[in-house]
Amino acid sequence: MTNRLWLRTALAVAGGVLLTAFGGSTRAAGAPQVSPPVPRTPIPARSLLPTAPYDCGLDPLPSSVTLCWIDRSTNEQAFAVYKRDAAGAWEKIDQVPTRNGPGVGDYYSFTDNATDISGQCYMIAAVGQLGAGDSPEDCTVRPDPGVFPQVVPPAARVWNGLSDVNDGTGDLYNRPRGRSLVHASETFGVDLDWSSKTALWKIEAQGGPHVMLGQAVALRVWGGGWLAYGHETWGVDLVLSSTPSYEWYVVGVDRPGTPIDSRPAPLADEFALWNSRAKTYLISRYQAWGVSLDWYHPAGSAFGTLHDATVTMTAQPPVEGYVPFLGSFGGGPGNTAVLTKVADPPGGVRLFFVKPGDGTDDCGKASDVIALGPGQTMAATDMRTLWGSATPSLAQQLPFLACAATQASKAFVNVEYRSQ
Repeated sequence: MTNRLWLRTALAVAGGVLLTAFGGSTRAAGAPQVSPPVPRTPIPARSLLPTAPYDCGLDPLPSSVTLCWIDRSTNEQAFAVYKRDAAGAWEKIDQVPTRNGPGVGDYYSFTDNATDISGQCYMIAAVGQLGAGDSPEDCTVRPDPGVFPQVVPPAARVWNGLSDVNDGTGDLYNRPRGRSLVHASETFGVDLDWSSKTALWKIEAQGGPHVMLGQAVALRVWGGGWLAYGHETWGVDLVLSSTPSYEWYVVGVDRPGTPIDSRPAPLADEFALWNSRAKTYLISRYQAWGVSLDWYHPAGSAFGTLHDATVTMTAQPPVEGYVPFLGSFGGGPGNTAVLTKVADPPGGVRLFFVKPGDGTDDCGKASDVIALGPGQTMAATDMRTLWGSATPSLAQQLPFLACAATQASKAFVNVEYRSQ
């Protein structure tokens, strides 16, 4: 009995040595297998990362933004200043060495003089050997009066409904009209119209995730294009473009950098839409042609410079006893002037201006023409009828078509125009 026990023990020991020698295992049958430990890269504990600095605010000026922060970390080596680029991605714009790595409570500041992006969003990171601690994002808009007005007249604050989220969609509701601006095919002017239904407008800004007052934005109407300033023969000078144009500024009574009030009407605060190319606000106002939109100018205010000129109209073949006279005024690259007055000079002939949609064979019909006698000035309502606005744009040549009972080869009118 003792010999058999000794033999089993010897065989077991010998078997273990043999298996070990040939790479086998000495694990007894049925025992759990334990894998050898795998080397791992140590992960720093969260408490070992530098503590994010305290953001003590932004100080925006017309040409700069100053950031400040207070050190709350005991193991930082530097502070990195991050700013969102035009596409919204973070980029490091500066790194400030720490003055006291083991200590806390030190005050730091940095001034950003870049003005290429309308809305500025920043983040401060305390950088250490094992990583970084990031402060919350902080955004603002520089209050630059050379870019957009700092005081907005109440008569221009007539819109609300836009989203305060970058690339978000919302309504564009006009309070005085009680309607939303929507896309619609128009015979004259820009393809916009008014509707009692809620519209969808996309608002796109450069920089951060939210849209703030004073930030340059592009606006796209659902079903159409991007709203932009552009010269039109009829109606308001607006076009729908295939590419975004950051020429609109949402401004209101709150300070620049305040998020847009995106609550639905009538809860939301009204804002104004400033256009950097037209250098004024977009408002609703009656137009004889196209959608009833116009550019805001205070009543009785003078803007631009007034000039006088004479338009020469040349005789065309007579029609039913009247001689048609045809001329034009305006046009040329970069012309931003508008026509303000048309007058028949003293000693001139009585002129009958042909209304749009009628022809020179209608010169004898009082309902189809606008009469202008010697020494008379054309009324604003008559200018709207003929050219779609009381102050039609001269970016393109403005047609002058009139008839007169005369044998003269030329007819003349005196005009006044204002350069913008």
